[in-house]
Amino acid sequence: MRLEDEGLIDGSAVVDRPLVFEGEASGSMTVTADGTLHLRGTCCGSLHVHKGGIAIVHGVVKQDVINEGILELRGRVEGNLFSKGAFYLRITPGVVLGTVEI
Repeated sequence: MRLEDEGLIDGSAVVDRPLVFEGEASGSMTVTADGTLHLRGTCCGSLHVHKGGIAIVHGVVKQDVINEGILELRGRVEGNLFSKGAFYLRITPGVVLGTVEI
């Protein structure tokens, strides 16, 4: 089952199942081992993808991204990207405005 949300998340969110998010989260987002996030909206905090988690970002992450799982970046990261020990990482050139540590 895949959930879709086009609304506003006031605060932080934990993604522990498939989710397509097209709204705005005012806090951070965490993708757990069972979670899959398709971010087409905005995460105003940081994004943390745990081992076993999957995130595909077409939208905007305003702070840092920490990847320990599977991450595909096609949108924009206004902070830094930390992807040490990640299972998979794919980045479209120029989408990370900060530093990239792999």
